[in-house]
Amino acid sequence: MLFRILASFSFCFLSQIISAQNFTFSPGNDYYGQLEMELYTEHYLYVYHDNADSAYITWRKIENTCPVEWDLQMCDWQHCYSGMPNTGNMNGVAAGNAGNLRLIVNPFNTPGEGTVHFWIFPTGVIEEYVDVYFHFETTATSVTEPSFTNSVSFISSSNSILLNQRNSGNAQIIDITGHQVQSFQFNHGMTTFETNALASGVYFCVIGDKSFRFFKP
Repeated sequence: MLFRILASFSFCFLSQIISAQNFTFSPGNDYYGQLEMELYTEHYLYVYHDNADSAYITWRKIENTCPVEWDLQMCDWQHCYSGMPNTGNMNGVAAGNAGNLRLIVNPFNTPGEGTVHFWIFPTGVIEEYVDVYFHFETTATSVTEPSFTNSVSFISSSNSILLNQRNSGNAQIIDITGHQVQSFQFNHGMTTFETNALASGVYFCVIGDKSFRFFKP
């Protein structure tokens, strides 16, 4: 009887310790990531443990609204998994240390957006879960490989891009983070735009509802 009382007391005491564990997240409970259209990119959300004792953490996938064409792979600070498993338990994290959830995503040239929703909670105390979200979107709403069409032609070289457009208008140069880095006016017919000022990398030339990907060496 005494053993049962002590065991029950120990369990209640341990439960109180576990339930008192606090977690903070960087960059926060909501992570926003920009996806490059044809490459795998890694996206980290760090989990910090604030209490004095070690924390044992469980993550559970609740929802994934990303396009089915996208390839998503998951790692935590212990393991990498094949695809997106539904749940996982992680070893203890000492006070002041951090673990992480890492999503590796490739949209495979399928534009769109989506959210992966997790619960993170002290292992065994699911009622104390915290909602965590990874929000993803591609850098352009539509992507067309450099090609000729009836309305617009696009050719890129190492130092310039060439447009053959029926109409006049404005074009934006967007980097892979989705930020506009340059813009230029084009006229009916042939327009050449020098790209010498751009750093090496992948960019999109956005004209109306069309987006042309090019690489600046």
